[in-house]
Amino acid sequence: MLVIYFVAARVRKISQYTLTDLLEKRYNRTAKVLGTITIIIAYMVIAGYQFKGGGRFISILTEGAISPETGMLISCIVIVGLTVLAGMVSIVSIDIFNGIVMIIAMCLTLPFAISSHGGWDAVVSTIEAKNPAYLSLFEGHDFLWVVGIILPTFLLLLSESSVYQKFSSAKDAKGAKQAVMGMFAGVVVIEFIMCAIAVVGYAIYSDDPRFFLADGSINRAMAEEVILRVGYEKMPAIVGSLLFAGGVAIIISTGNTFLMVTSTNVARDIFQTFIYKDATSR
Repeated sequence: MLVIYFVAARVRKISQYTLTDLLEKRYNRTAKVLGTITIIIAYMVIAGYQFKGGGRFISILTEGAISPETGMLISCIVIVGLTVLAGMVSIVSIDIFNGIVMIIAMCLTLPFAISSHGGWDAVVSTIEAKNPAYLSLFEGHDFLWVVGIILPTFLLLLSESSVYQKFSSAKDAKGAKQAVMGMFAGVVVIEFIMCAIAVVGYAIYSDDPRFFLADGSINRAMAEEVILRVGYEKMPAIVGSLLFAGGVAIIISTGNTFLMVTSTNVARDIFQTFIYKDATSR
């Protein structure tokens, strides 16, 4: 985040549309084309994850009445439709609203989740009895494991095209740097609380056979749903609804952001560069 903070102002001053524009400016057109291909493939895959996540989300909410596959199709239509209709300015505005919903939902869910298991002492006691390593910072892993977890996120942030696009959309360099500080605060708060809810969820479902395989290991498919399960099965209706609204916000925000990046790269770096060179930004 600190690296991005110092880069933000320079990116805004350059005022390029995409990360690949920066690659061309620094290196050459070949670098731009290779970067474009990489981004299109990678970002479409990440957008696909959001469709899949939305499908599971809808399946949980309807108690299986809608299959994950059908839910995935519904999510795809909604996210793609929003991206097509919204545009960059609207997406930035939606991201602000989504961020507020996420933070409020997470902040309310954590204390209710702890309370549903009998309080913090009960949560700690359960985890200590089942797997005390979950209460440690690194879960008993060595430094190389920590680097392996952190490095992909670090590299993703440095090469996150949507971040650079939003820097270019900022009013000025100062606004771009302020956006980084806001992003840093939001990410720290949301990620910490999400991890805390997941840990509390482990305590809540530590004796639930749905979350464990026959050999006693964690069922990873169910573990991926633990926060949503906590919201759906353990929260008061209002808090659970707000948490699900936060989940929708995360899926839509991530999906339309990555689709916007991909479409911008296709339009500017392929169509405008090689097919219709006289095309304007409109």
